[in-house]
Amino acid sequence: MKNKYIPSLTSILMSILFAITLPANAGGLSKAERSQYTAMLKAINENNAAAVEKFIKDKIRLDLQEDSRAAPTFMTQAALKGNNDIILALLKVGADIESTNGDGYTPLLCAVLMDKLETVQLLISKKADVNATAPNGDTPLSMAKYAAKSNKTMIDVLVKAGAR
Repeated sequence: MKNKYIPSLTSILMSILFAITLPANAGGLSKAERSQYTAMLKAINENNAAAVEKFIKDKIRLDLQEDSRAAPTFMTQAALKGNNDIILALLKVGADIESTNGDGYTPLLCAVLMDKLETVQLLISKKADVNATAPNGDTPLSMAKYAAKSNKTMIDVLVKAGAR
């Protein structure tokens, strides 16, 4: 008679195999990284440039991101909020202007989505891809054209920059 409380040899071997082959944080961020990520996003949401500068000075990893749908990067969150000083600070230390959130949206797509004209202009001036395409087919221009309240100035800025 098999004891239901004793794991099978196969399950033990599988557990060992996964423990050997997967990095410790394969499912996402470590506890320390998650804490940094959350605190940095809070600073960005509050447009707290001084706190962001401190994180940068303390060498926060610019690529920290939760492994989930719609999880923002620091750049996409700053673009959603229209926090241009923070965007400039992040770019200055090497943040990726084309980083994508969990939905595949770049900072430029996020800025267009939130109707942040000055942020769109800033990102374009820093060479953001005006023809970036999200996984669902959205482009900055298509989003600007079909927004609930279409922004003609934003459409003109995108077209002038080469958006198709």
